[in-house]
Amino acid sequence: MKFCKMQGAGNDFILLDNRQQRLCPDRLSALAKRLCRRRFSVGADGLIALERSKQGDARMLFFNSDGSRSEFCGNGLRCFARYVCGLGDMESALVETDAGLLRCRRLGASLYSVEMPKINADREVLLPRKSGELQCRYIELGSPGIPHAVIFSPRLFGLPAAKLRPLARVIRQNAVFPKGANVNFCRPLAGGLAIAARTYERGVEDFTLACGSGAAACAHAFRQYHEGVKKLRVLEDGGSLTAEFPPDGSIWLTGGAEICYIGEAEI
Repeated sequence: MKFCKMQGAGNDFILLDNRQQRLCPDRLSALAKRLCRRRFSVGADGLIALERSKQGDARMLFFNSDGSRSEFCGNGLRCFARYVCGLGDMESALVETDAGLLRCRRLGASLYSVEMPKINADREVLLPRKSGELQCRYIELGSPGIPHAVIFSPRLFGLPAAKLRPLARVIRQNAVFPKGANVNFCRPLAGGLAIAARTYERGVEDFTLACGSGAAACAHAFRQYHEGVKKLRVLEDGGSLTAEFPPDGSIWLTGGAEICYIGEAEI
């Protein structure tokens, strides 16, 4: 089966056209676990399958590297949008995801802007710690929601991954989050129109170079404390993304979508 390896802000994915093979979700889950293993296979943060859609131009199924199915992936959707627009020579696409129908636009050869699922939950949460309570903001994008815990702390953000990882794992599995949570550590940058973010992703169970839905959640959380922000840059280890907030209440995320290579895999 042919596949396309792509990356958006360092978040990398294996894309498969499943319209002919019609592999069932269980087969795709097993394939994700096998093909996403770094050093032993192709290696990726997740696997994306293109399927036919009765509601949009295409349907996107997303599987994390551990085989678990996720409702949505922001950086993955940008890569998927480039893949779909390239197949149909389109400037825009309406994509069916498990988080709903989402609009995508091509802005350049490898620059795409995609609509994020609407905010479904937004509340302050205090997490108990031995050293005192840790304040975070719990945000869900879409319904069913993609859960994110957003923590603004320059001190924690600056810790090496080896020291921050144990804390991220504890927060990710905290009972206050029924579905677990992606954990985002953030710090504002000078000028007030940019933030830096690091995300520990469920399903990958480690820090990734970038997280699209995490960038959107962090940008939304920042806006709750800074009124009037309509555009915000989010700097992640893998690159820079831009979150925009149009008057209709939607959130759009813009960034690169690059093709790494095309290959074949035995299934």
